[in-house]
Amino acid sequence: MHRVRLFVVTGGILLPYVAAMLNSSLPFGVREGLFVGVLNSICWGSILVATIGFRNPTSALFPIVIGYAWPILFYLTFNSKSSPVGFIFLPIENLVFVFAGWLAGRYVDKSDAAPKGGVRAKPRPTAG
Repeated sequence: MHRVRLFVVTGGILLPYVAAMLNSSLPFGVREGLFVGVLNSICWGSILVATIGFRNPTSALFPIVIGYAWPILFYLTFNSKSSPVGFIFLPIENLVFVFAGWLAGRYVDKSDAAPKGGVRAKPRPTAG
């Protein structure tokens, strides 16, 4: 899970630059990229908080894809020239998608942890 969380932080920092390369209406320099990166910390910080309780790393993909990568890349590649202004408010709007991704990831994480076939493991005897 530590690698997944490191991926979230690295992707959160680099995604504005990747989106600027995909959309020519975003002329990012270093300062503008840092500003947008700070704004994106709202979104990827919420993904880090959402994935704290997950045991399975594949469950963390749901908040990442549903809540962060898909909305930002979709918005920046298919929006008009006003996308730099909308990009400022996008991390706050994505919190709803992060929550939906958390619900989907929680469902997958719980279904992976459920015992198969209704057989429960016997508790271990304590030494004492």
